[in-house]
Amino acid sequence: MLVDDVVKEFIFELQVQNYTPRTIKEYKNNILKFIEYCKQEFEIVELEEMNHIHIKKYFKYLLSKGRSSVYVNTILNKMEISLKLGINIYKKFYLIMELEILNLYILD
Repeated sequence: MLVDDVVKEFIFELQVQNYTPRTIKEYKNNILKFIEYCKQEFEIVELEEMNHIHIKKYFKYLLSKGRSSVYVNTILNKMEISLKLGINIYKKFYLIMELEILNLYILD
């Protein structure tokens, strides 16, 4: 699944869960910065291509830019929540697709 699509789904999920506009904006900005970093540094466009190494490298990148460890940890915690939710959305999407395909076979 494209990371851009995951971000859209994530933002929608935050809205459904009634997060404040400010919180949604913070999550969105943080995850978009990480995704942009991954696109530029690793040419990643699919969620499946991301792993913990990319997050660790982003952590080091932020520290090298003079960000405090408290700031970086806050960002990473928000990203972890974002990515977990994104992966859950991704899994649900494919489960739904598998069920739809299964239903087509059953109905034939």
